[in-house]
Amino acid sequence: MRDEQANTVANNFKTLIGTDTNATANAVITADEVDYSDSVIPLMDSTCPPVGSPLPFVALGTATFDSRSKFEAGQAAQRNITYALLCDTVEITYVKILGL
Repeated sequence: MRDEQANTVANNFKTLIGTDTNATANAVITADEVDYSDSVIPLMDSTCPPVGSPLPFVALGTATFDSRSKFEAGQAAQRNITYALLCDTVEITYVKILGL
């Protein structure tokens, strides 16, 4: 991947998780996209489960989102994530505030 391609991917990701709109998702994610992210699943599972629901809600190693629409719904249900591009390094910081 060339530098400009990597920069495009990083900026698209920044927009995907940093704003609450579907415009970028519709532009850069295919409708049948499947996303695997074991770093996101514990954040998703840290909320209070519905009565009778087993934990984890989503098992590690399984699809976090199995379609673009599920990614969009998941992203809309959370606060925007601060994301900074620093030269040739990508830094992502997740902060989970329980009860919010």
